[in-house]
Amino acid sequence: MTDRMSPPKRPIRILHVIDTLRPGGAEQMLLTNVRHLPKSRFESVVVALFPPLDLKADLMQCDVPVHCLGMRGRLDWRRGVLGLARLLRDERIDIVHTHLSCANIYGRIAAWLARVPVVVTTLHFCEYSNMDMARLRSRIRLAVDRFTSQRINSLFLAVSTAVMEDYRSFLRIQRVEVLYNSVDPDVFAPPSDVMRQAARRALALDEQDFVLINVARLHREKGQEYLIRATRGLIPSIPRIRLFLVGDGPAEEYFRTVAREEGLKDEVTLLGSRRDIVRVLAAADLFVFPSVAEGLGIALLEAMAMEKPVVATRAEGIKEVLEDGANGLLVEPCDPSALAEVVRKLHADPILRKTLGAKARATVVERFSTGVGVRRLEAIYAGLAGQV
Repeated sequence: MTDRMSPPKRPIRILHVIDTLRPGGAEQMLLTNVRHLPKSRFESVVVALFPPLDLKADLMQCDVPVHCLGMRGRLDWRRGVLGLARLLRDERIDIVHTHLSCANIYGRIAAWLARVPVVVTTLHFCEYSNMDMARLRSRIRLAVDRFTSQRINSLFLAVSTAVMEDYRSFLRIQRVEVLYNSVDPDVFAPPSDVMRQAARRALALDEQDFVLINVARLHREKGQEYLIRATRGLIPSIPRIRLFLVGDGPAEEYFRTVAREEGLKDEVTLLGSRRDIVRVLAAADLFVFPSVAEGLGIALLEAMAMEKPVVATRAEGIKEVLEDGANGLLVEPCDPSALAEVVRKLHADPILRKTLGAKARATVVERFSTGVGVRRLEAIYAGLAGQV
């Protein structure tokens, strides 16, 4: 009788803090998680420190409130700390979950001031091993990150073992668990022939064109330069080759210059940031992911879920997803010749492309689907909130 009359537990209220809501990997992962968490158990709130807020409408469609602190710079601590702490108190938050460098630090301090009992940080990439630690600014950032994380955080979640080891080394923390990125295999499903043909028409492609697609932030660490140079070397053997780079970022003009210098006016197209990734990927013959550094790319998982054969580099977290020759082909980073060689191999072997694509999707369904990832996140939240 006592159990029957006891009031039901209220949903656990989780506030996610992130730098921006541009459509990048960490932001997409946040959207995927809050979209799939059961509303009966968890109530999510999202706070961005800065604009842009590209994913705001998607989050609000999931009944997730979105706030922007409108910070005027990375040192605007009044908004980043005091404003966020005020919001945490008003929203009666149980768990603060931070994402990306600036949000990690401000989110922790604000949670401490607001006396939120649980702080979780997701570590999305190998940040410090790819940073110039000789710079004073980098050393100060590391010191603040290390100090706040050691004293405030309840738990860290790393998107790969490589990321976990990177942060354990630099932040000297032990409370780290690996929670792989995940994608919805029902959303990123293998395209039908009709969908594929429509996607190729939208990109003004002929059936004879051999299409390479890369989806990533346009940044030197994503390695698109080497893919562009590999494309130039492929023209003699694959004259109808086309490369599409999807995304935006600080290296956009540099990559345009590289393409122009290589004489690839018609072969390389920068599509910018796109919201119709499923449609764009449907047009691909190959997905190429030439990262120099990578935590664990969500775009890689999306392409794999759509049964696209993948060529990628042996960069950090990628090796935890792809096994060379089993569900994709791997090359060393920064090597245009090696990239060209494996693309040439796959162009000549459609059966191998089909086999690799099927195994790639099977990998995602088994290990990197939202069903696997979100159930694990539910258990973590419930344990931290004492509702196991």
